[in-house]
Amino acid sequence: MNKYELDAALDEPMLQANGERLSWKQMMERYKGRHVYVDIWASWCAPCRVEMPNSLELKKKYKDIAFVYLSTDKVQQDWLQANSEEQLPEYQVKSIPQYFILDTNGNVIADNAPRPSDPSLEQLFDMYSN
Repeated sequence: MNKYELDAALDEPMLQANGERLSWKQMMERYKGRHVYVDIWASWCAPCRVEMPNSLELKKKYKDIAFVYLSTDKVQQDWLQANSEEQLPEYQVKSIPQYFILDTNGNVIADNAPRPSDPSLEQLFDMYSN
């Protein structure tokens, strides 16, 4: 992917569960100044769904870290149903399973971050929390 293709991809609107469309750049502007934990998942991915309760618990504990849930589902109704069940905001992307962490400037600092159930994730969050 060249720079122009990457720029175009970052500007591509992603659908939120509430119907709003945001580009990656717009979404990251909302979280500027915060670390971001990105969870790429799908409604049909059993391991992804098993991790959701752990992720929601971490989200409650680490309020200064933003949690972003990106769905790879192709059928909107599938991820809307899963979103309702898991009570998550989400966006569409094309690669799972993957967890990564962004720094306060939106740079990737962990491109293979631990799953929410992995205790080492809390150690990372403790380092990044204010």
